[in-house]
Amino acid sequence: MAETTLANLINPQVMADYIEEKLTDNIVFMPLAEENTNLVGAPGDTVSIPKYGYIGDATVVAENGQITAAALTATKVDKKVQKYAKAVTLTDEAALSAFGNPEQETADQLLKAIDSKIDEDFVTELADATLEYGVYNAAINGDTVANALELFGEDQESPQTLVVAPADLTGIRLDDDHFIKASDMGQQMIVSGSIGEIWGCQVKASNRLTVAASAKNRKSYIVRPGALGFVSKKGVGVEPKREADYGRTMYIATKHGIPYLRDESKVVEIISYLGLDTVASGVVTSTAGTTASNDTFIAISEAAPVNTKWVYKLGTSDPSLTFGTALSGYTDWVSATTEIAASTSTKANVVLVWAADSKPLKQFNVTLVKKG
Repeated sequence: MAETTLANLINPQVMADYIEEKLTDNIVFMPLAEENTNLVGAPGDTVSIPKYGYIGDATVVAENGQITAAALTATKVDKKVQKYAKAVTLTDEAALSAFGNPEQETADQLLKAIDSKIDEDFVTELADATLEYGVYNAAINGDTVANALELFGEDQESPQTLVVAPADLTGIRLDDDHFIKASDMGQQMIVSGSIGEIWGCQVKASNRLTVAASAKNRKSYIVRPGALGFVSKKGVGVEPKREADYGRTMYIATKHGIPYLRDESKVVEIISYLGLDTVASGVVTSTAGTTASNDTFIAISEAAPVNTKWVYKLGTSDPSLTFGTALSGYTDWVSATTEIAASTSTKANVVLVWAADSKPLKQFNVTLVKKG
């Protein structure tokens, strides 16, 4: 009579193949990424990701005229290979006596753990998008999407997916003039599970964009295929670790890869401002001026999204601001090279405001460095 053992129940190689096959289907952002498997098995734990600059439009050249070659330029970003890992322990009793399919459940749980973390890292990469559109204290709707799409410029025909927090789905679904249900869509889904389409954007909800009720902003993304990239260094591996003295086996799943923002021009970040936030440290800096005594420069490394602008107010103390209350007496910030006469002021309250009415969105109090 054949004996039923844990080894018969769970085959680590079969489990690894299953997780690898399903990984792309379960990661929300993977269909929008260009996956590179050329480095599987290659040595090294750091990969240089190139970002190429545009060579410029063609020029009209007269007969017998010389054609000037443009240089193909590129910047590179070094990314370290990430090891995504999760382990689960099964006792012999649980594996042999439980109802259901322990192998399938173990594989599904490990799959969910890995794909959830990779999705989280994709969201982190999307936060570096340079095309940004602001929304003041409101959920997004069809008008928001239509206006945000203008940031793509003349290219309005590319397929794209709007990825939102579940809390933003209601405003989209209730836009009867522009929302098309999934059952009525006339094009193939880019991302599995899309609920419909609005202004040419297939709509997909992601829990990774959910924020707490106390959050100061919530983000959504319009993403085109190829905006993201994923370098796979090693396929999914599942290793069993038998602990016979406890009568249990640990199954350890790992996946090595690098998610990254591949093409910034294919992403628009929509920021819904919900409260007064604080600018991250290091974004606003002050350096001594070069012309007159007490002059200073204020640099801001974070660009203002569409519908917002940076302003500042000089003084000797940190003012108290309230979300929803318009500011007065502030000066529009121009650039990091614009010299500012600080006089007796020792501080600057630098604020990102809603451009239409100067209501504050995020602020930072910087101590001024002035020319002696």
